[in-house]
Amino acid sequence: MRRITLAVLSSMAAIVALGAASVSARAATVIYNNFGSGQVYNNDLGYQIKACFKCATEYAASFTPSSNYTLSQIDIALFWIGHANNEAKVELVDSSGGHPGTTVLESWNLSGMAYFGSGSPPDSLLSTGGVTLSSGTQYWVVANPASSGWDLWNDNNQGHFGGLAEGFEGINGGYSWFSGSGYTPAFDVLGTSPPPPPSTPEPSSLVLLGSGILGLAGVIKRKLFA
Repeated sequence: MRRITLAVLSSMAAIVALGAASVSARAATVIYNNFGSGQVYNNDLGYQIKACFKCATEYAASFTPSSNYTLSQIDIALFWIGHANNEAKVELVDSSGGHPGTTVLESWNLSGMAYFGSGSPPDSLLSTGGVTLSSGTQYWVVANPASSGWDLWNDNNQGHFGGLAEGFEGINGGYSWFSGSGYTPAFDVLGTSPPPPPSTPEPSSLVLLGSGILGLAGVIKRKLFA
């Protein structure tokens, strides 16, 4: 019985070792991050995301992946100020002329957000759309007040400037975007690398797997004819 157990364990270990290499290649990668260690941000300052009578203000921050990824999640330091409704909408959009574009790649509706100044952790927005982020392409994370929210997107505390845009909705609808010049609001973007193309297992891996299987087969044969 002990010899059978060892053979089974050898086979299982070989299979697990081969599978682990594939899983590690799909581990989440930080595509962009301006949080401090432990997702720290500026707890005192930020940009107001608000709705008002026949107008609205929203802010957007950009990032550009250095490789191809599939979006996993976005973490954003977005909080409720206390006026109006506790709600907001976050969108991932394309870029047009250096400003947020009109193609929404994925969106999230937020409610019940923590109060501004509470020092609460950022909201984690999990991706369910399998959005592909292409290397060298600019994207924008946009925060708007949904129908009637009044919120604040906190600054980063790492000294990151740029990649900021401010949007105003006119009386007749439609947003006009303007480039901002302040600190970039705090957020990060995580994603997974595309799976590598099928490859031939290394000889050492094949030998390990084959040895385990052959050992198991030999032990079972001896037991059957004993």
